[in-house]
Amino acid sequence: MKIAINQPYFLPYLGYFQLIAAADLFVSYENVAYTRKSWISRNRLQGKARKPYFISLPTAKIASGTLIRDVWLHENAHQEISKLLRRIRHDYGRSVCFEEVFVEVERMFVSAPCTTVKAFNNHCLKWICDLLDIKTRLSLVHDELLDFEEELNSGKVVETFCIKSQRVFGIMSHFGANHYLNLSGGVNLYGEDEFKGKGLSLNFLKIPNVGYPQFENEFTPHLSILDVLLHCGVKQTRSLVFDYIFQGEHNVSVAALSNS
Repeated sequence: MKIAINQPYFLPYLGYFQLIAAADLFVSYENVAYTRKSWISRNRLQGKARKPYFISLPTAKIASGTLIRDVWLHENAHQEISKLLRRIRHDYGRSVCFEEVFVEVERMFVSAPCTTVKAFNNHCLKWICDLLDIKTRLSLVHDELLDFEEELNSGKVVETFCIKSQRVFGIMSHFGANHYLNLSGGVNLYGEDEFKGKGLSLNFLKIPNVGYPQFENEFTPHLSILDVLLHCGVKQTRSLVFDYIFQGEHNVSVAALSNS
């Protein structure tokens, strides 16, 4: 079984959904420390502006080292999300696929739980996967792995590099997975020999060069998936999501890995 693991990001970019689509199981993992000003609580849009701008989830005040699962939204989150919707309507109102997509974005935001960052992000993650007909199984809650995390961070595993590897191996073992998928940014974090030594497989997803019209602006890559949807529509965005390549391969690898 092919597994991919990542933190629950806020309206992440196209590559995040390509990783989900390439896996049999995607683990949105929340039992690690929250990082301020990270993709967990903010992302980028551009609309009609010449440069991208950040959008963010309003979080309550938190102590350093707080787990993602324990980060709460600010009490005014409803108002801030309503403001974000109004900005999206204003900035993308003339995009080609606005009428098709904005109604879905509005429903997604209105129905999202304004409790924790994890709950909000996972709600949007599932909504977008359903919209794009991504059939990958999603695992969104991991209470049973809290003891594993405590042991992992107890000092028995000292080096950060080792902790990252041991976390992946532990999660894979928990779910019975034998094939780990990661984005190309993980090349320097995980070694193929280390996985082979445990009888596991490792593949890195390479994000193809993607371009699409963004009004009259010069193309800006790696914006939130909302930018792709609002300019390209659901059908074309789904085609882009499934147009993924694995490191060292020349063609789309859906069929190549289907039996691994």
